[in-house]
Amino acid sequence: MTSPFAPRLWGAHVVALLAVGAASGLGYWQYDAWHAHREAEAIDLTTVAPEPLGEVLGPDDPFPGDKVGQPVSVAGTWVPTGTVFVSGREHDGEVGYWVVTPLAVGDADAPALPIVRGWVADPALAPPAPSGEARLVAWLQPTEGTTVADDDRSDDVLPQVRTADLIQHVDQDLYGAFAVVATGEAADPN
Repeated sequence: MTSPFAPRLWGAHVVALLAVGAASGLGYWQYDAWHAHREAEAIDLTTVAPEPLGEVLGPDDPFPGDKVGQPVSVAGTWVPTGTVFVSGREHDGEVGYWVVTPLAVGDADAPALPIVRGWVADPALAPPAPSGEARLVAWLQPTEGTTVADDDRSDDVLPQVRTADLIQHVDQDLYGAFAVVATGEAADPN
């Protein structure tokens, strides 16, 4: 039997050591890339100064992944007929509904950004939707896209904030995002 340290196997040992070194280097590179990605995701954008919505996202733009939670300043006209309630949202340990009203950014016929105005325990208890013009600061979010289907498309209750569901309630184009109101004339129910 040949010894594993025989001179004729030294070439195989060198190749094996190079392969182990390459695998270790690539593994470290992957770990470093993962760590950098994780640090980028951990940035708390809620404390940064708001940017105008038009500088962050346009009406037909895909959602920029690095802008989740970005505060944006937005001005426009409320679209009260498009108000919907998103079920299954928790507030202080109680499950209820988000109150979402689109805000036409700019003119009344312009594309609208769905705005989460607040939370209610029951849609029947929600105050009337605001109308007229508004200026507010809100945290930008990508629309949700779970596999939950809207069981009753004839009501104003949705299982998620999803553009495909919201467009059924609004007669104009919608942004591919929504925003959670931070400050401004949002008529916050709670």
